[in-house]
Amino acid sequence: AVLVENARPALACLRENVVMLGAGEDATVLPYGVERALEMFAKRGESFDIIFLDPPFANVAAYTDVMHKVAAGHLLAAGGILIAQHDARVALPEQVGNLTRTRLRPIGDNALAFYQYAAT
Repeated sequence: AVLVENARPALACLRENVVMLGAGEDATVLPYGVERALEMFAKRGESFDIIFLDPPFANVAAYTDVMHKVAAGHLLAAGGILIAQHDARVALPEQVGNLTRTRLRPIGDNALAFYQYAAT
């Protein structure tokens, strides 16, 4: 697993959780903003089977911006899944580039939107 976080308190918590879970060899915590991390992954030609996206809820544009970058950078493997956690009152688009929403799961005030990637 690769975890990306630039907020210091959350970053410290992530690192502690990785240690508590005994996942140190299986997890990498990167102290970067999402923009820098996406650029780095794209330059390296890395792709992932699952990407979980949880930007600040108040910044709706951040969702689609990051989703466009994930699709354009081919950061998901063919058939890969992007999961966006968001405010249930926010309607995310059904399609973003090569990402197609396949499921929407409301959970209280939150929702999980599942997108599948179709490689071109």
